[in-house]
Amino acid sequence: MDKFFEALVDLLPFADWLRSLGFPEKQSAALAAVILAALSYGLYTLYVALTSRYRDKRTAMNLKPQFDYFTVKKALIYYIPTHGQSTSPARQDEPAFTHRYDVSRKALISHFLKTAFNEKRENDRFYLIIADSGMGKTTFMINLYVRYHAFFNFRRNQKMKLLRLGDHRTLDQIRSIKPEEAPHTILLLDALDEDPNILPRGQENEEQAFRRRVDEIMEATQDFSEVVITCRTQYFPGQEDDPFELRLRRPDEKGYYTFNKIYLSPFTLPEAKQYLNHVYGRLGLWNFDPLTRQLTIWNVDKKRRALEIVQEAPKLVVRPMLLSYIRDLVNSGKKFQHLTDTYETLIDCWLEREAEKRVGRADHQAFKENLRRYAQQTAVALFYTWKDEKRLWLNKAETVAIAQENAIELRPDQITGQSLLTCDALGNWKFAHKSIMEYLLSREAIQNAALLGALAEIDFAGMDFAQRLLTGVFNMVLVPGGQFNMGEKGSNFTVELAAFLLGKYAVTFEEYDLFCDKTKRKKPDDAGWGRGRRPVVNVTWQDAVDYCNWLSEETGAPFRLPTEAEWEYAARGGEKGAKDHFTNAGSNDVDEVGWYRENSGGKPHPVGGKPPNQLGLYDMSGNVWEWCADWYGDYPSGPVSNPTGPAKGSYHVLRGGSWGSSAGRCRVASRYYLSPVIRFILYGFRVARSLQ
Repeated sequence: MDKFFEALVDLLPFADWLRSLGFPEKQSAALAAVILAALSYGLYTLYVALTSRYRDKRTAMNLKPQFDYFTVKKALIYYIPTHGQSTSPARQDEPAFTHRYDVSRKALISHFLKTAFNEKRENDRFYLIIADSGMGKTTFMINLYVRYHAFFNFRRNQKMKLLRLGDHRTLDQIRSIKPEEAPHTILLLDALDEDPNILPRGQENEEQAFRRRVDEIMEATQDFSEVVITCRTQYFPGQEDDPFELRLRRPDEKGYYTFNKIYLSPFTLPEAKQYLNHVYGRLGLWNFDPLTRQLTIWNVDKKRRALEIVQEAPKLVVRPMLLSYIRDLVNSGKKFQHLTDTYETLIDCWLEREAEKRVGRADHQAFKENLRRYAQQTAVALFYTWKDEKRLWLNKAETVAIAQENAIELRPDQITGQSLLTCDALGNWKFAHKSIMEYLLSREAIQNAALLGALAEIDFAGMDFAQRLLTGVFNMVLVPGGQFNMGEKGSNFTVELAAFLLGKYAVTFEEYDLFCDKTKRKKPDDAGWGRGRRPVVNVTWQDAVDYCNWLSEETGAPFRLPTEAEWEYAARGGEKGAKDHFTNAGSNDVDEVGWYRENSGGKPHPVGGKPPNQLGLYDMSGNVWEWCADWYGDYPSGPVSNPTGPAKGSYHVLRGGSWGSSAGRCRVASRYYLSPVIRFILYGFRVARSLQ
């Protein structure tokens, strides 16, 4: 063994030097091996850094002026291999979705290099990559371009061009390519949704304008080998099974070409962890950021907190946005109980960062208030632009008008990778992530009845995240207007109602206690059952009205009690429940959907413990009787529109039955009434809001 170490010392660099310093042969060999390994790793790291820098610069030069160096470098450094699927990720939250659709994922770059760009394996020529804002469409296209031109890609037998359709010169550039080169060139066309020519002209509607522009692009690209286009999901809502036929006839006489549609998959948890390794280091001990050129030490706690934030995200499609701003979220040191807390922190960090860059300390707070108001108004303006013109950006004139109104100077040169608002080369402004716009939109909609009505008018089409925030976070459910037959069979009558919002749950002790604390009033007794998420009881009709008035003052939105007609219409499921004719709210079996005498155990239960009805409203049958706004009286004899009950009376209406009621009392048509000054352990309420 000694001879082995002697031989090792003779072979290893530094071993003789270490031995001359007095180290024994074994230690000299071990230390020399460590030094050699460290030097090798250092040289390898230097090689990777230099080759990456050369690759990044070469790629950026090839992609100028449409993609700048910073965009290319960021896309390459933080890239996590993109996966695709045949269905929209936004639909994976639908009940039984995975039983109806294939949600298998495939590595996209490998798929394109090995299969899509190989005519012997796949004969499709036109591909459409679909994803929401911030999901990585541009990052994928840049990395596909780089991987295709990699030294070890032995399948490279054609040229490739990467262009942005948001640049008005792109089609001219395509047409300038020599006809003999086109059949041997692959085109990557990014951001169809940002194409300025996608907007309607003259009497065109949005669908006609989109079809016209696609036809123009196909006419210019029909001779190219393959064409890959990226676009936002908004132009293809729920169209997984609908082929988008192109007006180009196939050479095999099998009709016309269609887009091969591929939806980008959201990050899985292992992929999110991989991204965090780029940001905080694999072990979290240290990390060097090539973009900022900063070295950070001991990131273990930050990396653990970052992973917690990502894991707590309720929707997979939100993960890319969270990861983009993970440093801000972690550095804030805040705990995020709700998704709204996350978005508020992102916005606060952005406001602070912009204020630090632009103004002195004296004007700091005023600037932040102006910028937040500007962002809020921009979100609303973008929604109406989307609603009317199907575009999610504002041109320079539109943006400048809003900015001037709020004393904000627009500075595209100050836009960085951490900005929530971005500006493209044409001067068009949009939010970096659509979900940020929808968050601001939902916050505004709580107070802005006209905006809420406009959202209801399009049934939240293209704004599903805003709808989820309104129903899931702000706990209000949109009840679309419509007609229904109110009351018991034999004595019912037709009612027409306008759309309104109704509380997803009955008001809880937790919510009502906050009202009591703020207004210095006595809290109602919980009868020893506990407070928290249990529905508040022992409240009079006037207590319920006072709560609605206080909530209106706190939020700036006009909250109130629902009318009796609104309550019954919502309990029946609105128009969604018209075909079901359920006896109770969401079922003919009260035991399935409500707490009543036979299953309650003699007490009310926390809200949301039973399945909701067709509209997503909980506990409309059983748990607690709910006060309505109306005085009690006889039903009208004929059809009515938006009835509010008698002008005066002695009793107010309650609906829904309670934990102490019989099954019959929990029916959606069952009525009850009491003096407005009575409080008892059976009576609670939920809030409503008009859209007018």
